Amino acid sequence: MISAMSAGARVFDDGRYLDAARTAADFVLTNLVDEEGGLLRTYRDGWARIDAYLEDYSYFAESLIDVYEASGAIRYLQAAERLLERLVSEFGDPETGAFYSTGERHRGLLLRHRAGTDGATPSPNATAGSALLRASYHLDRTDFREAATRCIEAYGEAAPQHPRAFAKTLAVADMLLGGIVELVLVGAAESPDLKALRREVARHYVPRRIEAVHDPAQGDVQLPLLRGKALVNGRAALYVCRDYACDAPVTDAAEIAAALEAARPTLLD
Repeated sequence: MISAMSAGARVFDDGRYLDAARTAADFVLTNLVDEEGGLLRTYRDGWARIDAYLEDYSYFAESLIDVYEASGAIRYLQAAERLLERLVSEFGDPETGAFYSTGERHRGLLLRHRAGTDGATPSPNATAGSALLRASYHLDRTDFREAATRCIEAYGEAAPQHPRAFAKTLAVADMLLGGIVELVLVGAAESPDLKALRREVARHYVPRRIEAVHDPAQGDVQLPLLRGKALVNGRAALYVCRDYACDAPVTDAAEIAAALEAARPTLLD
């Protein structure tokens, strides 16, 4: 739900959806994270308990990245990074690279289960890979990218044989093989020129993309993807990048379609 609301806010430029996404994310971060930073699974009447499972960590981490991309609020990306670090350390299977469904804090289990297939919801293992890969580009963390690669490769033989059962796995494999387009929007949060650029970007489906928004009024941000990105002659700008190498910034919304199309052939190699 948080991911869907974040996407709705970004695509439809509707603040109600972003408010709903942030409210839900903030509730979980406030009420379902223990003193050690671990995620908890259930909440009722002010009481949270039961250590979270892989699906909780992977779905929530990816939703936090979605909230960050929609809002530009870095604290959500930082929270996702902390959860992903715990996910790798507590759920990882060092032999295969895949992730167990239960973490090291789940005591007394006779067997730790692993599963790569989708069910009624996407595979938690593949969702973890997606979140790790997207975060790796935002944060320039090669360890996250390597973890994402290994958890997808763990099902590299089964996925081609049963593609309908591994849709999320194959989507992440597509990102790993084709690379990601990095979209960076720079401008004052409420400025008409930034809003015009964001609306135009939202009109285009760009597969294998991440998006970051930065308001220079917030001061310098040390995130690798945002480093060196600034207004152009006082105007909001879109930077279209791959591996932190960017084309000339775009300040006119009418030029965005061409800028995104120029990135597309490389994407589909």
